[in-house]
Amino acid sequence: MMSTFSWLVALSLIVVAVSPAAVNAQEPANLPPTAQAGADQVVEPGSLVTLNGSQSRDPEEAPLTYSWRQLDGPRAVLDSPRGVTFPFTSGTGGEVYLFALTVRDDSGGVGTDTVVVATRKPAPAPIAAQAFTPSSDIVAEGLGILRRSLQLINTLLFATSLLATVLTVLDRLPRFVGSTGVSLPFRQFIGRRFRRASWLVLIAGALLNSVLLWWFIQWRYFIFGAAYVVFLLLKVLLEARLRPSHGLVRDAITHVPVDLAVVRLYDEASGRLVLTRATDDHGRFFLLPPAGTYRVEVLKQ
Repeated sequence: MMSTFSWLVALSLIVVAVSPAAVNAQEPANLPPTAQAGADQVVEPGSLVTLNGSQSRDPEEAPLTYSWRQLDGPRAVLDSPRGVTFPFTSGTGGEVYLFALTVRDDSGGVGTDTVVVATRKPAPAPIAAQAFTPSSDIVAEGLGILRRSLQLINTLLFATSLLATVLTVLDRLPRFVGSTGVSLPFRQFIGRRFRRASWLVLIAGALLNSVLLWWFIQWRYFIFGAAYVVFLLLKVLLEARLRPSHGLVRDAITHVPVDLAVVRLYDEASGRLVLTRATDDHGRFFLLPPAGTYRVEVLKQ
């Protein structure tokens, strides 16, 4: 009897072990993924910020989908809200942005994380440093202004000296002096208004360039100095040979200057009287007719 009972108990256990309830045991529930929106950031104004959710994980290693949205702060342009990363450009400074990252797996599990992005405020200008400048900086700034001013004046004087030398040379060129309609007005301008002033410009420019050459040893001041030497030499050579800008009446026998003589200028072609002048106490007269061919007549009582 006991043997039969033991066999029945063993058979019951085998039936229970292979029953469908034991075979179809309940499967474990799906675990939600973990979202990681990255660490909070403090960025410079107007910089490109990239939020990264690549650290998000699913316990079952299932593929994830990503979704970014802004919760607070100035409106940001969401270029790629469905990507693993989310780039945007920060504002002008002092703003705080709050973003949320939502990840989902293929079984419907959802995970959410938030991240804060703050932009630095622009640093205020150092008012004290602007209002109170050390005396050494004031001296250095003043010397810089003086140096630039002297360099500008030196350049202007050199250009004027070059122009004066060119005009003096042109005034002495025979062909230029003899050209019709140009020579005499040009010579009158050189003789009466420009010749003395050009000497002052040349001397002042040479002295200033020498000071700058002593102060700043630079090649351009050497070149300017050599040019001033050439200008002065030409000026001396040309001005020393200039003829007086007046006519002179002398006695044909005694060669003594004749005063109060009447000088008349006639046009050679038409015979028309052009100008009449009288000599001074030294026998000098001044005539500045247009270029042409003339006949001179001198009368003395």
